[in-house]
Amino acid sequence: MTKQRQPLTEHDAAYEAVLALDESQIKAAINKSVSWLRRAGDPDDDQVNIQYRDAVALDAAMVLAGHDPKFFDAYRNMLESRVVLNAGHEVGNLLERISDSVSGLGRLSDEIRAALDPKGPGGSKVIPHECDLVSRAISETMEGLELMQRDVDALREAASNVHNLNAKEAS
Repeated sequence: MTKQRQPLTEHDAAYEAVLALDESQIKAAINKSVSWLRRAGDPDDDQVNIQYRDAVALDAAMVLAGHDPKFFDAYRNMLESRVVLNAGHEVGNLLERISDSVSGLGRLSDEIRAALDPKGPGGSKVIPHECDLVSRAISETMEGLELMQRDVDALREAASNVHNLNAKEAS
């Protein structure tokens, strides 16, 4: 049975690297064994921690093998989580956030459709102004999704803090 790992963490990234890379790719990247990397992916094993240079090397191997850089994603998530905590992010309504994001995707689709319309200002060619409108729609949609991710990170951290407090009270 697969051990549960919190998504977008160094443990999850190590687990994903084990799944995506073969033994020779792992050895070439970090000069360590697959079993070592499996241990690094175990959130209950404090004896093995992945070093930054190994994470970068594994991400490079992942990208060269056609996969997403999982340690980079984990790092970005952990950084954003800490920024959210320090910035006092106020959690929004997740259903409203998803609704706004879907509306943003609709606006994005409209802008792309308009830019590709042969009857538009640029004819069959997409002109810089149309590119700007598409870029703005992409940015607005991404901002909404990033806010939702910050909400989820803040909720996860709040739940983790409650769990930690309950564990302290129980001891």
